[in-house]
Amino acid sequence: MLITLLACLAVPQAPDSDGNLLAAPTALFVDGATHTSVYSSGQQSDLRLKRAGAFDSLPGLMPNLTDRPRFRDGPWASVPGLEIDAFSTNINVVPADSDGILKAAGTGTNGWAGVAVAVDRLTAGVNETGRKAIYDAQQHGEIGADVFQFLYPDSVNVASDLVGAVFQAIDNRDIEFLNSAYPQIAGLDLTAALLAGEPNTFQGTFAGFKGVVFSVTEGTSQLIPGPWVSDQSVLKKGTTVFATEWTGSAWGDVEVLVDRGDLDLFEGQDLFALAWDNPDPWPESGGGPTLGTLLYSGDNPNHQAFMVVGHDANGPEAAQIKFPDAAPIKLGYAVGAHGSTSTAAERRNIRGICTVDPRFDWPKYHATPLPTVGLFGGTPEVPSSVWREDSGTGSGEELVAVLNNVPSGSFGVLYAVASGIGGVPLGTVWLSGTANEVDELRVPVPPGAGLFDLQWGVFDMGGPIGVSHLQQIQL
Repeated sequence: MLITLLACLAVPQAPDSDGNLLAAPTALFVDGATHTSVYSSGQQSDLRLKRAGAFDSLPGLMPNLTDRPRFRDGPWASVPGLEIDAFSTNINVVPADSDGILKAAGTGTNGWAGVAVAVDRLTAGVNETGRKAIYDAQQHGEIGADVFQFLYPDSVNVASDLVGAVFQAIDNRDIEFLNSAYPQIAGLDLTAALLAGEPNTFQGTFAGFKGVVFSVTEGTSQLIPGPWVSDQSVLKKGTTVFATEWTGSAWGDVEVLVDRGDLDLFEGQDLFALAWDNPDPWPESGGGPTLGTLLYSGDNPNHQAFMVVGHDANGPEAAQIKFPDAAPIKLGYAVGAHGSTSTAAERRNIRGICTVDPRFDWPKYHATPLPTVGLFGGTPEVPSSVWREDSGTGSGEELVAVLNNVPSGSFGVLYAVASGIGGVPLGTVWLSGTANEVDELRVPVPPGAGLFDLQWGVFDMGGPIGVSHLQQIQL
């Protein structure tokens, strides 16, 4: 018989990683100073990978992705000294209207959406309920290498305690940054981490992947190769967005997608974060990439994030990103990133953006925390997430179930939950109890297809002490 967990049990609370993007896989760039401090070889423009789960989950956790099939010989890594400071695949869903109002799908099983952000290393955050994750993380330092999440306020059919609130999803100690002073993420994209897998079991899942966009720092912009731009005096800038197509076996030419005039940015400013939504950016009939919708954040004290939509009859039109509240608020304010320890940092608080939307195959590799109680009674208090990725060892796909913020000396049992059957234990893991250090369990993907529900129960020698959300993933 399964043990029923008590409703009133407490789990120690701390500034700790949480949310449905807990310990998410991500591909990222770091700034030049971080690269020099951490890596002994390679270009500072090398794209690097964090797999799902804990820092010590697999050796070579953050390899240079240029040795992976889809990212081999990426043009961003071909120019010595060039520093990337924004990056996105074309499959970042940006569900916004022409006024810049970001909205979730709003209906159905996949009625939620959100955004993951990285912030400047000098961001202070704000001490406000529901938006204080950045403030809390700043208290223990190295905030420039943390990743935060925010689910849009109109999200439905997802655990309600995650909606409209900001969480630290990835702690820098899970991204191999401990030996760097004041590390800084300079661009991130969660989907690219899975696209880089080898063998690529998600090739069919991500059939909509067509290419990437990126920008470089203003300080290294004069290193931009001449063939990338038609007007070197205008386009060799940190505010130019470049695009390159993945043809299935190689990268195409680098082309200009938009420049600073389209983005309402000015001479000498910089572009810090990109999320690109374009299901078919390169027309089959030939020609350059089409714009679609681009969410971006740049060096401008008057806004935190804009978007530009390419299908406007008058050409690209910038609109400030807001949310559908009674008084719409900016993205930077929504995630609590508008506090800063310096005036200069206030202008660049958001340093990386990746949108998260289950309408683009997310349910196939990331579980949704459901609003239902699931197998156990009680309030879900144990932060958890479930990911599906290639094992990296040649053994095929696996589920990576993560949990966090649990006391040492306890153990977690991962259950498969099925109607009429109850819970079937899939595995057990002894928990470290170390603050901000996630624990994980990796299990082979079960055979069959359909929706698959998972839930953690946490126990010590005296009995049950906590429960996670019920997590649902599409197999």
